[in-house]
Amino acid sequence: MGGELMGSAIWLFLIALAFTVVLGLIKLGFEMLEEWLTDKADDIRLGGKGVRETYNMSGLDFEKWLERQFRNAGFTVERTPYQGDKGADLILVEPNNGRRWVVQAKRWRRPVGIRAVQEALAAKAYYKAHIAMVVTNSHGFTPDAQDMAKRTGVVLMSRTDLAKYVEQINRVRGAQQR
Repeated sequence: MGGELMGSAIWLFLIALAFTVVLGLIKLGFEMLEEWLTDKADDIRLGGKGVRETYNMSGLDFEKWLERQFRNAGFTVERTPYQGDKGADLILVEPNNGRRWVVQAKRWRRPVGIRAVQEALAAKAYYKAHIAMVVTNSHGFTPDAQDMAKRTGVVLMSRTDLAKYVEQINRVRGAQQR
């Protein structure tokens, strides 16, 4: 009888383990589907071109791509040296009031961490800017990065925010060209 009980316990354990694995795979599948749908929505919004392309770019190419987007939005843009940039990859100047922005660009596939926010904050002081911003092609920022940005006023722009921004720029430019 003790052997049968042990055998039943093992079977129950194996069934519970299999059930847990199946649920985990289903959850992973839904997460992958959600990311794929977000990518597709961004592509449709951008006419098939835009943020999704940035996954295949180098860091420098991503900075150049951002430079074009901000120029299209009307900013004057200066790119800092690729090495030794003091925490800012781009310096933006607003056309109407001359306010300066520093941009830390992060072409990553994982959430951006607190270090990028700290670099942007340091660059804001170094370049005497009014606003610091971290822009990424990834889907977001770590909780520590979000907390630091909130407390220090650093603007965070994730992949979804960036896609919406580029869409808005393209819409405005299209209306101006008509």
